[in-house]
Amino acid sequence: MSLTSLERFVTDRLSQRVRASSAVLEYTARERGLETERLSRVLVLVHLPDAALTFHGMNGPDSSEAGRVFRTIRDGQRSLLDARGIPVPRWAVFAPTQYKRAERFAAQLGGRVSVRPARLRVGGRGAASAGADEFRSLWRRAVGAYETTKGGPVLVEEEVTGQRLHVFVVDGAVVAATRFRGDDPAAVHRLISRESSMTGEAVDVTDEVDPRVAELAVDALRAVPGLPYGGVDLVMPTADANDAGPPRAVVTHLDPAPAPVAHFPVHGPPRDVAGAILDHYVTSPRWRTARETSHRALAIHSAAAAEPLHTGSFAPIRAGS
Repeated sequence: MSLTSLERFVTDRLSQRVRASSAVLEYTARERGLETERLSRVLVLVHLPDAALTFHGMNGPDSSEAGRVFRTIRDGQRSLLDARGIPVPRWAVFAPTQYKRAERFAAQLGGRVSVRPARLRVGGRGAASAGADEFRSLWRRAVGAYETTKGGPVLVEEEVTGQRLHVFVVDGAVVAATRFRGDDPAAVHRLISRESSMTGEAVDVTDEVDPRVAELAVDALRAVPGLPYGGVDLVMPTADANDAGPPRAVVTHLDPAPAPVAHFPVHGPPRDVAGAILDHYVTSPRWRTARETSHRALAIHSAAAAEPLHTGSFAPIRAGS
C-alpha cells in the first residue's frame, strides 16, 4: 500500500482528533474495499463481507478486555512470563512504603535499574544506581504517578542494554519486526509520536530477525490467554565477540494495543500490520462460522408463546420457515 496516501489519510484524521492506530485500521479497511463508519476518535465500525465489527484502535472483539487491561499490569506480566519459562529482566515489585528494601534489591542487581509504576501504563522510567539521588527521584515519581495519596506498587528491574526490537505477532506468525536505533524521542515518526512508548529511529528488520527470536515473541504472546495478536518488546543484550551460541533475548513488555510503528519505519519498507489483523477476522473459524450461520426470523404461533417470561411460564418458540 502507498505510504504517502496513508500518511495523508492519517494526518487528516489526526486533525479531527482521531488516534493514529484507529486511522491506520480505517485506511487499511478502505483500501481493501471494506465499508467503514467512524464512531468516535478511537472506534471504527468495519463491514466485513457478512459481518460488522467494531475496532478500538486496531483491536477487534477477539482481543479480550482482560488482555488489554493486562498491558498496564507489568508485575503481572513478569510473573506470567516467568511461569511460562519466557526470559525477562530480573525484577521485583515493592509497596510504596518499601523504599529501603527496593534500594537494597537494586544494589543486588548491580549496574543500572529501571523504576516505574507496576500497575500503570504511564509513569516514571529511567536508569540509576542504587542509593543515588536519581533512584530516589524516580521512586518518588513512580509512587506519585498513582491517583491515590498512598501511591501504588513500584516495579524495579535491571536495565538490559542491547538491540531493542518490537515484534508484532498475529495468529502465531510474526508479521513485522522493528528495531529501534538510538534513544531520541524526536526520532519517532511524527504521526505516531503521541501513541508510541518507543524512542529512536524505527528500522524494519522483518526479513532479518532470527527465527529463534521470532519464536520467543510468539511464545510470549501465547502466554497470555485471549490475545491472538499483539506487540512484543524484546531486548537482545550485546553479545560477546566470542559467543557462538544462539542469540539471547529478554521480553520487556507485551502490548495488545501498541502504536502502529511498523507502518511508519524511518528505514525499510512499511509492514501491513493492520491488514494482518483484518485478515484474522476474515479467515478466523469463529467469525467464518458466525457469517455462515443462518439467522432466520422467529415467528410467534400462539398467544402462549408470546407470554412474558417473568410470569415463569414460557412456551418454546419455533423457528419460522
